[in-house]
Amino acid sequence: MRISALEKLINKKFCMLTKNGSTAFYVLIKCLGIKNKIIIIPANICFDMVLTILFSGNKPAVLDVDKNQCLSYNSIKKFKNMKNVGAIIYPYMYGNYGEVYKIKNFAKKNNTYFIEDVAPSLGLKISNKYAGNISDYSFCSFGQGKIVDMNIGGSLNVDSQEVYDKACHHYSNLKIFLKKNKKKYFQLNKIYGNIIDKKISKKEFRISNLKKYKDCLISKYNFSKKFLKLLNTQVSKIHKINSERNMKAQLFQKMINSRKINLIKHKKGAVYWRQNALVENDRDQLIRYLSLKNIYVRKYFPSLDNVFPFISKKNLKLVKKFESKILNFWVGNETTKKNIIATNNHLKYFFTS
Repeated sequence: MRISALEKLINKKFCMLTKNGSTAFYVLIKCLGIKNKIIIIPANICFDMVLTILFSGNKPAVLDVDKNQCLSYNSIKKFKNMKNVGAIIYPYMYGNYGEVYKIKNFAKKNNTYFIEDVAPSLGLKISNKYAGNISDYSFCSFGQGKIVDMNIGGSLNVDSQEVYDKACHHYSNLKIFLKKNKKKYFQLNKIYGNIIDKKISKKEFRISNLKKYKDCLISKYNFSKKFLKLLNTQVSKIHKINSERNMKAQLFQKMINSRKINLIKHKKGAVYWRQNALVENDRDQLIRYLSLKNIYVRKYFPSLDNVFPFISKKNLKLVKKFESKILNFWVGNETTKKNIIATNNHLKYFFTS
């Protein structure tokens, strides 16, 4: 199945519907023939990406971020093993962007694939080009919590007929997603949550323990025509969806005026997957307090060296700085002006009591 509204939005010839963003990424790696290579990702990306890289027969290289919390151009320039790099993955973290064109040009100079991850940023625009069309290859997600939230689904976005045909072949050969896979995926996420909450050791995520989760993350799914129609409708409304999300982010920025918390403003053309903030002190205590008050707040994403025992924390200066302070507020339909006012009141009480 192809997503016609997405093809029109990001000006791609083929936007192929997949079970999720991870599967789209996995299929793309297979199509491009990347194997036994290093794949560069930022240290604050979702942990699913590490698993997908491993399942594809490659190895992740985890690098630092820039001030926009996106993959750092400087960290890539300093990477000493570019000859073994198969691809650089650029996620527009939290719906924002950094030096994406510099990184794209660097990848081209080094004969390395540059792949956009549009999962947190559908509708983002830079220099009159939509994220997902700045490179030859991109992938997206429509899973739970994404900007277009269908609770399932992803897309592989390419212009090449040859790559698209290969993608259809590779996707058709994947195992079908079954009910037991759903239970296993919940189990995987529970382990992840317990690791980042320091309830269990990150040794639980050693490579030998991860192999059994492949089918719950990388698989195919039989979508109905009704689902595809609804997805196309939602994608065609992306400007309205993002306008509402950006408006709520602006309300957060206007209403929350505590000196103890710094709300991050995105760059022109960016979108808001979440309204991020940096908290100087007592971040985890604040999260517990706000959660008790039924305020949606999270600390996505922890540095990957805290999640996997085989990932080093060396040269992750900005990621480590951000991860201890970062706070994410929801800007989706669930958040109203009343919720934002209540959040501000709770913040005032927390910081003055």
